[in-house]
Amino acid sequence: IEHPTSTMLALRKRFVSECIAPIVAPAAPSLIAAHRERGDALLIITATNSFVTTPIAELLGIDDLLATDPEFVDGNYTGAIAGIPCFQDGKITRLDNWLAEQTQRFEKVWGYSDSHNDLPLLERSDFPVAVDPDTKLQDVATERDWPIVSLRNGADGAQIFREVTSSKS
Repeated sequence: IEHPTSTMLALRKRFVSECIAPIVAPAAPSLIAAHRERGDALLIITATNSFVTTPIAELLGIDDLLATDPEFVDGNYTGAIAGIPCFQDGKITRLDNWLAEQTQRFEKVWGYSDSHNDLPLLERSDFPVAVDPDTKLQDVATERDWPIVSLRNGADGAQIFREVTSSKS
């Protein structure tokens, strides 16, 4: 790796501030807040590496994150992956491992995704929701009568929460 960790951390902070924070879907914070106010546990599961996604989870106020972990040796990132990558079947394995570590039991699980790559996760959710979905996920969600929502263009996250939880909770 050609940059020291301190440089990488500074670049990450700038990236999140300049590139990620401005594009957070406008309704996401209120949707997340509505779940939090109800006492729901919040978890992000992503294939993107944890170096990038940890500050994004923090920005959203979500403490639990399952992401692909970069290998860190002698204070430096090696460019390799540590542990089980959090993509494809690895997402399910990582979720199962996380669930086994929790003292809380989950009676109802809402799963939100924008990608058909998360179909195995959505299928394990009691209440799957397609959010600004790609074409393949939109087709599956339509076929299975799953809610399809947008968190953009003036959407109200609290209203979306009421819609996706009212008839199913």
